[in-house]
Amino acid sequence: MEDSDASRLVKSLEASEDGVAKSLDRMVRHCANEFSSKVVLVTALDDNAQHFLARVGVDERGSPREVSFCHHALLEEGPLLIRDTLKDGRFRANPLVMYPPYVRSYLGIPIRAPEGRFLGTICLLDDKPEQFTAENVETLRRYASGVEDMLRLHELNIKSQQLSREIEKQNRLLEEKNRIFRQAEKAAHVGSWELDLETGKLSWTDGVYAIHGLDNTEEVSVEEAISFYDEEDQVRVKECIERAISHQDGYALDATLTARDGAVKRVHSKGEFLPRSEDFPARLVGVIKDVSDSYQAEIALRHAAEHDSLTELYNRYAFDRLLRTSLTRAKAQGQDICLLLIDLDGFKDVNDTLGHMVGDIVLEDTALRIAKAAPKGSIASRWGGDEFAVILPLGVDASEAQALGNLILQSICQRSEVSGHVIDVGATAGLVCGAAELNCKELIRRADTALFYGKKHEPGKVHVYSASVEQENLVRRKAIGEVKSAIREQRLYPGYQPIVELSSRQVVGYEALMRLNTREGKRLTATEVYPALLDCTMSREISNCMLDRVSSEATRLKQVSPNFGFVSINASEADLLSEGFADRLTDATSRAGLGLSDLILEVTETVLLVENSGPLSRVLWNLRERGVKIALDDFGTGYSSLSHLRDFPIDKVKIDGSFVRTLVDDHQSRAIVQALIGMATTMNIDVVAEGIETEAQRNLLGQMGCRFGQGYLFGAAQDIGRVELMSLENGHAGKEKPLQPNADGLRLAV
Repeated sequence: MEDSDASRLVKSLEASEDGVAKSLDRMVRHCANEFSSKVVLVTALDDNAQHFLARVGVDERGSPREVSFCHHALLEEGPLLIRDTLKDGRFRANPLVMYPPYVRSYLGIPIRAPEGRFLGTICLLDDKPEQFTAENVETLRRYASGVEDMLRLHELNIKSQQLSREIEKQNRLLEEKNRIFRQAEKAAHVGSWELDLETGKLSWTDGVYAIHGLDNTEEVSVEEAISFYDEEDQVRVKECIERAISHQDGYALDATLTARDGAVKRVHSKGEFLPRSEDFPARLVGVIKDVSDSYQAEIALRHAAEHDSLTELYNRYAFDRLLRTSLTRAKAQGQDICLLLIDLDGFKDVNDTLGHMVGDIVLEDTALRIAKAAPKGSIASRWGGDEFAVILPLGVDASEAQALGNLILQSICQRSEVSGHVIDVGATAGLVCGAAELNCKELIRRADTALFYGKKHEPGKVHVYSASVEQENLVRRKAIGEVKSAIREQRLYPGYQPIVELSSRQVVGYEALMRLNTREGKRLTATEVYPALLDCTMSREISNCMLDRVSSEATRLKQVSPNFGFVSINASEADLLSEGFADRLTDATSRAGLGLSDLILEVTETVLLVENSGPLSRVLWNLRERGVKIALDDFGTGYSSLSHLRDFPIDKVKIDGSFVRTLVDDHQSRAIVQALIGMATTMNIDVVAEGIETEAQRNLLGQMGCRFGQGYLFGAAQDIGRVELMSLENGHAGKEKPLQPNADGLRLAV
């Protein structure tokens, strides 16, 4: 437990050599004589106890606060006179009255601590009643003032001692710092110098001599000192000295000098003009420091900040700055600027099959080839990942730029051998030759647009930005913009197409297909905004929106379809490989009260044709373990359908509509469909035929053993409101009715 202020005061008085404790003792003895009092105390009270700072007539050093008379004096914040304790109800039963010392009379004056709060009292106690009178109050008050003065003196002495100790501590610290500073100054290669402007004499300390590689006994003139600097820097040093003298000012400069032993050093020099005084002539004084190490470190740091650590080409940050500089120069000279963006083809295969260490070697080799193939005056950088960017020299026209780009691609595409592996890596480039009025952002966008076009249509070549390239990009951007606004304005929704049992025509589930309404009221399908679905970020946003809507509307689907078994949603590669997809799926369905077993996730065979199927397989197995069923869409159109059924957790296959359309008239289509149905049935995998439009197709599929189907014969994809409306038109919800024509001339089974 920490000491109280009162107990600390007692201890400090006992430990102090300022004589205050002895003066208090003399004062209480004097009070005892003057007032003929048997007990005189100077007290200090805390929450639980009363401490005696000085005492006469008692041996104890304190008493409990609860029996203290002084406690009551502090409560009244003024003199307390008790003529007879036996006649005062507050003290009649007090142990100090009933037992020794049998106090009958009391007079106490509160005293304040130096900071102003009430601390305790100076008090008189006696075993005779009526011992003290009102006339004694003023006299004792003067003693109280004396006690307060003594306590203030003691407080000042304590603070003075503390200050002295602090000053002593600071002096020790200052001396230690000075010692360390002197050592650091010696180790830091710093020296000082002075130039007498009246005599022209130059004085150096040992540190300056050491920097110049000279013996400290040599005298050096100003001209000789300047001659140590490089020729270009000599002019600057002279100008700084002359300007400092003429303007009576200071200077600072960094320069390079060569010491007598041939060592080249970078130094930082400062000088300051001091005017003439009574004791000193006008002079220049200064310091010089060898900053060679920090200068080299700064150069290395600047290089590291601007260059890619793997390829040693400029990094993207430096490239952006250099592109702005080049564009400014091109504008000033009235020239165009040509920018080439390069992306490696097949590099992901190298990383996935041979590992990132081999991939890094390929990137280093590619960077070296680009640097060698790029013409003099070019600026090459690693744009990021396996992408590179080259600013071609100013003055190169579009045809020359395309030819140079082809040369660079040819140098990249040479076959190489790494760690015993023969590696073929190609490259595609996007080229923009922009007018000087374009800004950096637009130049990069156009080059990237041309590169994107080339990667999609014809890899391995230089593709020049043009109006047709821009038009395709505009279509893509328009599709993305249309979908973004539809999501933001809640115009994107699931259209539910029924999946029926072919023999009974009963609805067993629905496929949720993306639909959106434009601001003009036109309804668009996923095919009409297909370029947006190719964008990974956009694909994930669509997936999240569809998942939320389907989960929230599933209960309504169940209400209109008594034989409801499932609702299926489509998932792209970007969806499945996005972080936390399985958790988002679980959370969305649980919030809506939809069981995961009610959900089928449809993936196309093209999604499964990724270069590294390991992560995708893990996601699908995780979903299967949670209860989600997996359907393989467009079955039969891929390149490895059989291996997909073996390698992935497939519960259903959906025969692609292209086979169903020609099923009745084409023998080969019938043979393929029959084989697909037989294979899936043997593996206990359900089969759904897509794109059924005629009764003949339905009958033939049923004869082949296909249980389920979907298509316009049974109904188009409709929003949830339309599904409910069709249910009411065909009969009461919850009762199956025969298929009836819907408003669009199609048929909907609900």
